[in-house]
Amino acid sequence: MTVTRLHARYARFHALEHVYKLALAGRDPASVHIRTLLPEIFRLVPDTSVEEVVAMLRWSARKSFRKADALEASRRR
Repeated sequence: MTVTRLHARYARFHALEHVYKLALAGRDPASVHIRTLLPEIFRLVPDTSVEEVVAMLRWSARKSFRKADALEASRRR
């Protein structure tokens, strides 16, 4: 994957993550099944797919873990 395509993909994931948080409407993600959020996500981003939403959720989780690891590492210093 070229750098340009990678940046476009991450920009798309950022947009989908924003829409996902809008669909959550302040609710705890653990208490809401993704199937209840998908119609709202598809309404706001009609050209997306379930696979793309899943990839965004995995990317978002990895991003959160990296932030937590970085915070923990900075506390050890």
